[in-house]
Amino acid sequence: MAPRASAWLNRRRGFSQNLESQNTAGHLPCKFLIVGFGPAGRGAVQSLEHIRERVLVLDLSSAGITGAEAMGYRVELGDASSAEVLEHLHLEQLRMVVITLPSRNDALAAMNQVRSIAPQATIIVRSCNQNCMSEFRNAGADIVVGDEEEVRKALASMVHEQYQRLPVLAVSQDCSYPD
Repeated sequence: MAPRASAWLNRRRGFSQNLESQNTAGHLPCKFLIVGFGPAGRGAVQSLEHIRERVLVLDLSSAGITGAEAMGYRVELGDASSAEVLEHLHLEQLRMVVITLPSRNDALAAMNQVRSIAPQATIIVRSCNQNCMSEFRNAGADIVVGDEEEVRKALASMVHEQYQRLPVLAVSQDCSYPD
């Protein structure tokens, strides 16, 4: 049912390609799966640009699909938490999956489905909340990247950069700053 629904949605939104026809049309097997193509997904594919033909982007939003397609990636409109959708994608040779979904529940569901279909694949998961990182690891993620940690690093870098540009501030003995 899910592959048919995905194909129907693809046709309805103007995406005529589906993966079965791509696989039989001489495309190389998918080795890298990007789940979600918002800002995090676009960042994830940057180091894979030279092997676009081996990357598949799976997203539920037409904006994500359109963006990935415009960048030259193979795309499929679908839900990564659906076993039927993932089976339809023929992920037997998958080496890496990057799950960039902001929702903890959606990311866990997608990760569990991917792990059952492609146990050999390295799974990298985005975690929006520091508290969920160990949950993703315990559920089988190989690598977890936390948004909060990345924001912490970026903020520290920006504060340091801006501090370096300020004139030297002398702190008086009473800990007040000079005017």
